[in-house]
Amino acid sequence: MRFAILGPIRAWHNDTELDLGSPQQRAILAILLLSQGRQVPRDVLIDAIWGDDPPRSAAGTVRTYISRLRRCLDPVTAHGAIELLKTVGDGYTIATEAITVDAEQFSRLLQQAQLARDSGDFRLAVSQLGAALGLWRGMPLAGIPGPYADTQRARLLELRLDVTEDRLSMDIDSGGHLAVIAELRTLLTEHPLREKLSELIMHALYRAGRQADALAVFDGVRRLLRDELGIDPGPGLRAMHERILRMDDSLILPAGGGPIEPDTDSLAGPPAQLPPAHADWTGRADTLDAIVAALSDGPAVPVVAITGMPGIGKTALAVQAAHAARTAFPGGQLYAQLGNADGSPADPCAVLAQLCGTLEEFFPPGLPDGDRAGRRMLVVLDGARDTAQARPLLDALRGCAVIVTTQRRMIDLPGARWFEVGPLPPAESMRLLERLIGRERVAADRAGAEWVAAMCAGQPIALRTAAARLVARPAWKITAMARQLAEELSQPVITHADCYQVEAPFALAYQQLTEEQAFVFRLAAMSDSPEITVGVVAALTGMAEHQAFAVLESLADVHLIQADVFGSYRYDPLVKLFALRKALEEDGPRICAATHEVLSRQKP
Repeated sequence: MRFAILGPIRAWHNDTELDLGSPQQRAILAILLLSQGRQVPRDVLIDAIWGDDPPRSAAGTVRTYISRLRRCLDPVTAHGAIELLKTVGDGYTIATEAITVDAEQFSRLLQQAQLARDSGDFRLAVSQLGAALGLWRGMPLAGIPGPYADTQRARLLELRLDVTEDRLSMDIDSGGHLAVIAELRTLLTEHPLREKLSELIMHALYRAGRQADALAVFDGVRRLLRDELGIDPGPGLRAMHERILRMDDSLILPAGGGPIEPDTDSLAGPPAQLPPAHADWTGRADTLDAIVAALSDGPAVPVVAITGMPGIGKTALAVQAAHAARTAFPGGQLYAQLGNADGSPADPCAVLAQLCGTLEEFFPPGLPDGDRAGRRMLVVLDGARDTAQARPLLDALRGCAVIVTTQRRMIDLPGARWFEVGPLPPAESMRLLERLIGRERVAADRAGAEWVAAMCAGQPIALRTAAARLVARPAWKITAMARQLAEELSQPVITHADCYQVEAPFALAYQQLTEEQAFVFRLAAMSDSPEITVGVVAALTGMAEHQAFAVLESLADVHLIQADVFGSYRYDPLVKLFALRKALEEDGPRICAATHEVLSRQKP
């Protein structure tokens, strides 16, 4: 019998998955599994599920759940001479000798990794940590209610992040710094206040010869810590900053002082730099299939370009497609982030140096030509700013298939096949919520889930953020959270930290606007009409109509507004809320009120 709790709680007898029943029933099972064979008193189970407010029938309900679980687990109890769930005194226990649990496998692999590290076998330690992290299948204890599950979920997530940092640190120390930069950037986006991640990416960038980029990371996190928490970076991050400034040789050389010896076994294999694909990927099936077909169809070397508004999931789609098509590229897959940590575009020459460094690592000088020939490669260039940045990279990567993601549709990028990513349709938004918070929970409050999906306006980042809050609050009704979300969205200022995460892609795009573009973007959002027309913007700003048209078109080119019929545009709902907040922040309530009054008198 196998059990999994490092994700939604699941159970299998041999290869048959078992139906474990309601979330509360699964919660009982999770507590028994995490007790590792120790007796769990009935009162402890009641407190774990209901906290300080249990129903009068709690003790009887627990007995009912235990009885149902025993029936669920009949494949073991019926065919083996063992009682899987045992009543012991006033509580229960589970027979650990008859089961395997992924969390216990995770712990054993961590112990083996520590033994390997203590003995100096860092390659084995990295392998064991990678195997441990490979056991995870999403949010631990997903959909399990109760304060006990909340505490265990937080503990397990913290442990996973600690282990991930250990693995990445050893990857960097053993010479794999180029391969981990993209993963570190992704993690830092998810955990921007996690100083250890900033420290690691600074180390990796410095080892890659990108001292300026490493120092830019420090400047960015220092500003963030001061703005968000009013504190300075901690001693570890400050020490890394000082070591980079004085060009400390130990950041490049291992503790023994000699050069890092390449791993000759890994040199023979192709690079595989793609960030992990979403395990809970949902929707966009037609677009994904079309991209994979464009990458894999025929001998021609394709360039696929994916564009869309900020935060709409361009990178996730590119990574998903690259994973789906990777068997067609035995030469390997490379990944490069084209934006720096401070939002500025990366220098194409620096990106090429990074890619060439990776190729030299995997295909060193002296490797026979026959081993290089015929190896088709796939490269993902993520977050291209404009043609001036993209063209030199594409020219240098002739012979490689390339996926480019960009917020701006570049008409002067010849030969590219373009795919525009829009919001998820309502049905796909609902499916994503089901994947993230559990089908049973959505079914129990479908109207509330539809309300949440509608407010998220098909934005995957908003849906994932809302789902993460619901997973962290398993006792909440979805409708109650939807009301709270509606209240937060109605406020002129951000009232919950989650909003910063949702608006982060919009804020980054806004920083890249000219002063004129930013002014029109803010003030046009004052209109109550769903449409923004060239004539209204011209009247509002005093611009000539051709000038207003040019500015609106430039905003549509970077997907901060959407073009409708000629001369008419509209905002995505969440982008409009962001624009309104920027208007209040930068122009003030008086100007916003006056603008709104002028707009209310204009006819679209």
